[in-house]
Amino acid sequence: MEPGDGELILKHAGKLGFEGVVSKTIDAPYAQGNGRLWRKSKCLSRQEVVVVGWSDPEGSRPHLRALLLGYYTDDGRLIYAGRVGIGMSDKVLAGLRHRLEPLARKTSPLSVPPSRKTRFGSPLVLSRVHW
Repeated sequence: MEPGDGELILKHAGKLGFEGVVSKTIDAPYAQGNGRLWRKSKCLSRQEVVVVGWSDPEGSRPHLRALLLGYYTDDGRLIYAGRVGIGMSDKVLAGLRHRLEPLARKTSPLSVPPSRKTRFGSPLVLSRVHW
């Protein structure tokens, strides 16, 4: 293989329906785990999103339950994209909450309110959302 073949490999992986390709630099040693040596290059389409809010914690989860995300359309509208929250440590959650609280506002920045129904997870409870 020649340098630069990575783009060709990634293109073919995408055509095969793969989510991505995991790789490392040629001079790095093989090592177990999810360290800095390994990189995942995604094949799927990407969309830039912004944090539009967060939901209150529930159960044993501290600080916040999920981040609410939105994306801008070509005509400048901010549309609800969904929520994320899996895989964040308590320390990361605390840091996020600390950074988000000063940015809170009373009203939603979204062009259209998010649906309370969802295909995945529990319904969004707007009374537990901070914008």
